[in-house]
Amino acid sequence: VPGCTALLIGSQLALTAAQCVYGEANQEIVPGFGTFVLGDRTAEGREEAWVERVWIGTKWPLSYRNKDFALLLLDRRLGHGRERMKIK
Repeated sequence: VPGCTALLIGSQLALTAAQCVYGEANQEIVPGFGTFVLGDRTAEGREEAWVERVWIGTKWPLSYRNKDFALLLLDRRLGHGRERMKIK
């Protein structure tokens, strides 16, 4: 979805905003949604995976901003060999 980003939080799990994947008006997954791209869309070394499953925090992400999240289960592992952010 144009203007949306996501964060890879596991090798097969990404986090984004529910409004990026779920249409509040028609109460369904946004048409055309389905591919997660790791890295710049134009850069060499980018990785892509199909989104197998979506869990959303709410069906009304624009009304309930504190629940505006979606977890994306990817069909394959991404990010192997990439540097990870360290948490102390």
